[in-house]
Formats: sequence, structure tokens, C-alpha cells
Amino acid sequence: MQVNCPSTSIIILIAASFLAAGPAAADVINGDFEDGGTGWTVVNPSGWAGYFPPSGGNPDGAAVMRSPDADSAGIGCFWQTFMCGEPSDETECVISLDYRLEDYGAEPGTGRVLMVFDGVTTLLTDMPGEWMQHTFTVPCGEHTIELCLEVDEGSHFWVASFDNVQAYCSGVVPAEEESWSAIKTLFR
Repeated sequence: MQVNCPSTSIIILIAASFLAAGPAAADVINGDFEDGGTGWTVVNPSGWAGYFPPSGGNPDGAAVMRSPDADSAGIGCFWQTFMCGEPSDETECVISLDYRLEDYGAEPGTGRVLMVFDGVTTLLTDMPGEWMQHTFTVPCGEHTIELCLEVDEGSHFWVASFDNVQAYCSGVVPAEEESWSAIKTLFR
């Protein structure tokens, strides 16, 4: 027995149209660092510290990379690979993150915050200060992000903090051609 329920079919059609045009989910794992280092890999030189304190972020938890105060040359990073929607010519992945660079008696210009995204390095800042935000756009799909502190040769004590790493795929997410026909057939 087939039941014809026009109100249910209208609700499903409206929901399907929102799903086709809405932002797709992104899978940055633990971008607010509220769950410590879950989802992130730490790579740093000997004597450096990469850790995830539950406070001191923007707000709450953060990822913190600290160089030693002596023989501090090197680069330390937090990284992960994630999916930002599905690749399409009609979508783009918007990524944002908060970061801060702190100087503890280091010579100016000897430390910097870098972001390496899919192998391309961007200088975020070499000026110590308050929390800052960086936002950029790339095609939707799989990506790798590295959040890094780089320190020059010598004895320079720097700390970089990261928080609120987010990504979302926006634009028109193409719907399958059969989906409209399948919905019409289901409710005939």
C-alpha cells in the first residue's frame, strides 16, 4: 500500500535543497586543542618542547611550541592531514587559525611563526605580540597543515601558540543527478 503524504515530501525536498547548497563538513581534528594533542603530530628538535596546555589559548586550550633559551636554532611544528569537503570547481575551503609569538629576552627578528600548507610555507609573523588571526582559501579536498616556530642560530628563547584551527568547504556542493528523480519516485 502506497501512502501519499505531500507535507513529508515537501520537507524532504526542502532539506535536500539545503544540503545541496550548504557548506560541506571539514575534518580538522581538535582544532581548538580542548582535547590536548589528539589528532596532531609534534615534530621538534632535541631540547624543544611541543605541548598542549588546557589554558592559555584564545581561549582555553592551545598548542604551544617552545624553543630552549640556549642553542635554540631549529624549527618545531604541529601538523595534521584533514579533509575539507570534496574537491569541486564550485567549492572552496576557508581555513582560519589564531596564533601568537612571544619573546623571552630573544634578539628581535630571530624567531618567527610559520605555516606550511600542502608544502607551501607562509610567514605569519616575526613580531611578538597578542593573538592574531590568519584566514586563507584553497580548493576543497585533502590538505596537510603545519603550524611552526622557527628560531635562528644562537641563544634565543621564543614561544609560539596556536588555537582555533578551523576549515570549512563553502560554495555549491554538486548534488547527484539521480537524487531528484529518486525523491520524486519515492513519493509518487
